[in-house]
Order: sequence, then structure tokens, then C-alpha cells
Amino acid sequence: MRSRSGAWVLGVGLTAVGLLLLAVNLGLLPLDDLPLPPLLVVLAGVWLTADACRIPGRRGVTAGILVIAGGLFWTAVSVGWLEEGHFLGVLLIALGVGVLLRHAAPGRR
Repeated sequence: MRSRSGAWVLGVGLTAVGLLLLAVNLGLLPLDDLPLPPLLVVLAGVWLTADACRIPGRRGVTAGILVIAGGLFWTAVSVGWLEEGHFLGVLLIALGVGVLLRHAAPGRR
């Protein structure tokens, strides 16, 4: 049986890939400028988050979200969308999302 949180993570992952492809197709993000290492970090974070959401009550959602945010921040700095000084704001947003997801997961009350 597939959990709802696992489906949610899959939905977010598909949405993120779709947004990335749309940005490339609209010319907002040249495909040649995409740095591969930060995107691999994002994929690792998605895997960590999906793994943590798969089992109710399992810890690791916040860590996965932080890894995703770190990879996205690295990517944004690499392509010139953000500056390194924006890191604290991105970190706080990621922590907040991680806490919200952790408490929204099934088996948490």
C-alpha cells in the first residue's frame, strides 16, 4: 500500500521537474548553464525526504528538506539568481517547511 506522504513527495518532485523544464523552454534558464553537482544534491534531498515520508513516524523529513534547499540554493547562486548573502533566509524557509512536513506526516500528532 502506498502512503499519502509518498505520493505527495512524488507530486512535488514531478512539479519541480516540470517547472525546471518550463524554465528551460521559456529561456529563463539555459540548459547549458545548469550545474550538475547541485542538482545531484537536490535529487539526494528528494530521495531522503521520500524515504523519511515512506514510513510513518520516521525522522528525516527536515534533513531531506534542508538538503534540497541547499542544492537549490547552490544552483541559484551558480546561475546568478541569488547571492550568497541570501543563505540565511533560504535556510529558515527550509527549516520551516521541514517542520511543517514533519508534523503533517501520517502518524504524527
